[in-house]
Amino acid sequence: MRNRYGLILIPVALFLGGCGAPDLDEMMRKPERPVEYAQLDRFVGNWESFGEMKFAGVEESAMMAAQSTTRATANGWALVEEFEGQMNDKPVKGISLWWYDKAANRYHMLAIDDYGFHMTMKCRYNEKDNTWACTSEMRDTNTGQTLNGRGTMRWTDENTAEWESRGYAFLGLMKVMEMKGTMRKR
Repeated sequence: MRNRYGLILIPVALFLGGCGAPDLDEMMRKPERPVEYAQLDRFVGNWESFGEMKFAGVEESAMMAAQSTTRATANGWALVEEFEGQMNDKPVKGISLWWYDKAANRYHMLAIDDYGFHMTMKCRYNEKDNTWACTSEMRDTNTGQTLNGRGTMRWTDENTAEWESRGYAFLGLMKVMEMKGTMRKR
């Protein structure tokens, strides 16, 4: 009998001691947008990108060219990018979504194109050298093939960035792809 009364008294004591239900207005209050979003704001606008992709075991390179429009959404808590372009004269279209995760102190990106490829990316921004460092997972939803990637992007001025990336298979043991390119605000 004693234990049963003890179990009842604990919640009552907590409630009376100020550990009651949280205030609904406080719970629904919008937090301030973290200052780290200023780094994503740089991407808002119209862009053109050019690049080159090389695959292991293939002598010729694939050339890439794309145009994109990036806009803020959800009151600035995310960016949406719509892109279209050419990869070796084959058209490609897609979309990406960027956001900042304050608890993890990193940026996230999710992209998918009309070939069924999707990519997730986690990035950190280094303000000292104006560089993004990212890891990624690229997946062909048609075949299930997955590549893990690592890359960087460096702002050369307010309207131009240079990027490079490498893709690895077999648990990151074998490099199968390299990409590099430039993006410029239009």
